[in-house]
Amino acid sequence: MAGGGAALISFDGLLIRLQDLTPTSVLFWRGLLTGVAFAGIAIFTNRPSSRDKLVSPRTTSWPGTLLAVVTSLATLTWVFALTHTTIAHALVIASCSPIATAVLGRLLLGEHLPVRTWVAGLVAAFGVAVVVSGSISSGDFQGDVWAVLATGLLALMLIVLRHYQDIDRIKAMSIGGFLLSVVVIPWGVEMPDLRTSVAAGLDGLIVLPVSLVLITAAPRYLPAAEVGLILLLEVILAPLWVLVVLGELLTPQVVLSATVILGAIVIHSVMDLRKVDALRRGT
Repeated sequence: MAGGGAALISFDGLLIRLQDLTPTSVLFWRGLLTGVAFAGIAIFTNRPSSRDKLVSPRTTSWPGTLLAVVTSLATLTWVFALTHTTIAHALVIASCSPIATAVLGRLLLGEHLPVRTWVAGLVAAFGVAVVVSGSISSGDFQGDVWAVLATGLLALMLIVLRHYQDIDRIKAMSIGGFLLSVVVIPWGVEMPDLRTSVAAGLDGLIVLPVSLVLITAAPRYLPAAEVGLILLLEVILAPLWVLVVLGELLTPQVVLSATVILGAIVIHSVMDLRKVDALRRGT
């Protein structure tokens, strides 16, 4: 599940780049289509509670509202990142989200963090600094700033999901998509041409909803650390698709920072898996 979700969502960046629209128009159609897709999943899933109304106490309570708002903001900043910097830049920065989630959990929820997590966080921060420094030197770092904000919001979204497990996440994500499409209307919405319609439709109706359902279901069958390792597949595949289709090359700073960040996360995840394995053997 995790591998399939990571492989599928790796096409997200390419499909956004193939849309000949302004960023706000991309956001409108992305929000509308994902809202429809998640609403469809909520309606046709086999769980009895899923046939309740889209607006229910589980989604309109303040945690559900918070998740919808954070999801909208995370999507907004992520699309702005992908439309203002390279796919590789954005994904290398976003790959820090597991470490950012752990640190945010410590700051907001008081969760204990082992020394290895703090070390991995510092190493990952260094990797992000390498990427951003390359953009600053060229005078074009707006996209990297959006990517940092998107990473923080993704971490916050994961914290909300972990802390409020009774939230109906599918319905909340649907509402978040519709909310995003409404918010960006004042900035203007363009009608897509055929190629853009196909790219937007594939991304909003298939790639995003299916991949997110697979990814969120994976921790039920695998340890979180193992799922995190598998999801790093997106960081490898997404720049490859853009390179093959659009010819977007990797810079030395991106290669260096990707090596540093992915290395830190892999080592941290392997240590987590060894700890889980040791605990299992001890029981």
